Amino acid sequence: MSYFPFLNITLISRSTYIYIGGENRATLSDLLIYVGSVPTEHLDTFDAKLHESFRRIIKDGIDLQRMKMVIDRDERQVLFESVMLCATCS
Repeated sequence: MSYFPFLNITLISRSTYIYIGGENRATLSDLLIYVGSVPTEHLDTFDAKLHESFRRIIKDGIDLQRMKMVIDRDERQVLFESVMLCATCS
């Protein structure tokens, strides 16, 4: 199950991803959203879930404590995987 804490969208897939970025120019700003590997059974409702998540963020703000917890967990996972990889190399 993938969970996107920023958007509060839960899908049943380990490889679904969402990238959010931006481009700013003198006369305009673009919000870029790339989504990949969404299971086909979620494609019909994904845009509605995304819009609802944006509405929730506008209303309630971002849960920075949850964001910190998820980032810390991911950093620990990367560290663990790199340690395990080094252990198998020697």
